[in-house]
Amino acid sequence: MEKLIILGAGLIGGIVAKSILPNISDEFSDIYFFDNDISKQGKNIYGYYVLKDTEYYELHKQDCSLIIATDFWREIFNECKKLGIEQKIIAIFDKYSFNNPTPINCNYKVMGGGGIISLVYKNK
Repeated sequence: MEKLIILGAGLIGGIVAKSILPNISDEFSDIYFFDNDISKQGKNIYGYYVLKDTEYYELHKQDCSLIIATDFWREIFNECKKLGIEQKIIAIFDKYSFNNPTPINCNYKVMGGGGIISLVYKNK
């Protein structure tokens, strides 16, 4: 079973933890958060451990999926592209996702979606 990392431990990450993770947690062996705010790293937030920088950079090389949960999803997506891990992204959530879920064009072919990643959870 693979691991899941939620990128973003802020308000949107909290919504994902409460409304999305309970429905998909059985699909993953471990679930973590990662946030570039070092004051959150190494702590439990929303009931999940927030990885430290070194832990995240080691773990994302393994068999894992990623969910981006932030209004800064474009920047995070581009960072994932630089790291060569954009194919691991299974969903992106921003502040509009829970009221009006719509597909977004990330200008990259991922998950067979022809460059479209849904702002709502996708099954693998």
